[in-house]
Amino acid sequence: MDAAKREIFQTRVDPLAVELANRWKEVWPSDATLELPPSGDLEIVRSGGRIAVTGFSGGERAVAVVLLRLLAAQMAGRSPFMWFDEPLEHLDGRNRRLLATLLSSAAASGAVGQVMVTTYEDTV
Repeated sequence: MDAAKREIFQTRVDPLAVELANRWKEVWPSDATLELPPSGDLEIVRSGGRIAVTGFSGGERAVAVVLLRLLAAQMAGRSPFMWFDEPLEHLDGRNRRLLATLLSSAAASGAVGQVMVTTYEDTV
């Protein structure tokens, strides 16, 4: 059982975790690193220590979750579509643009066939 677990982690989870950390650095090129430990709970590692996903800002959490879903779909095979329900809500302008770019580039790169997003905008 332990050998099977090691093999699954080495062939599936570890490459996903590495790619997730690399993509995170593209989004936030700071000293913080996004990690996916064996527990499966996302963490940001900064010089001050580890921050659990529950301590992420709204923008950090939204981007981390979408990145993880996109990468998991990409690594599992070609998905015909992914549907995100209001992923841009409650984000500031920078994170809205960033997340919209990640979603549109996923379809353009062939990671998924189509990305469907439901959203709304309040008129002010």
